[in-house]
Amino acid sequence: LGYCWYRNHSYKLFSDNFFHYFVPSIFGIVFPNTTQYWLAAHLPSGILAVIVSTTPIFIYPIALFFKEERFAKKRMLGVTAGGLGLMFLAVNHITSLKIDLWLFIATLIPLSYAASSVYVAKFVDKNSNIMLLTTGMLVIAAILLTPLSIFMAHGSIFSSFKNIWVDLAILLEIFL
Repeated sequence: LGYCWYRNHSYKLFSDNFFHYFVPSIFGIVFPNTTQYWLAAHLPSGILAVIVSTTPIFIYPIALFFKEERFAKKRMLGVTAGGLGLMFLAVNHITSLKIDLWLFIATLIPLSYAASSVYVAKFVDKNSNIMLLTTGMLVIAAILLTPLSIFMAHGSIFSSFKNIWVDLAILLEIFL
């Protein structure tokens, strides 16, 4: 945000291309990070890390769908091998139907990251300022996640004056 003010881009931050900040912010920051923190209590961290790192497997098919990439047999073979590896991981660690549901939900995280990346590549102007785009995404994510993080930490926003310093520290951490 400071960089945008320094470069006199702060007036552009929300005047144009708001939608191009909002969509990648939701799919690239808010949804995947919130889901990942939530799933950390339900899945082993190693499995969650492996699933989240499969984002490139999802980027190629989505990019093909939006005609951002041309079909290549080697790439599709790599995507297929990665998908089979992901399925092997899931089958190897399923102990109940409950963990199967968590694995399915975890697969939405790299899918969301991939959708954000392809959206930026397809719909955002190639000549746009990347710092402005990144700043807009982070500001929107902070605005959306601030009430959620405070609510999840205490059960309600500013529920008591005993926790006011914790709430202010959370706000400061989010905006920094």
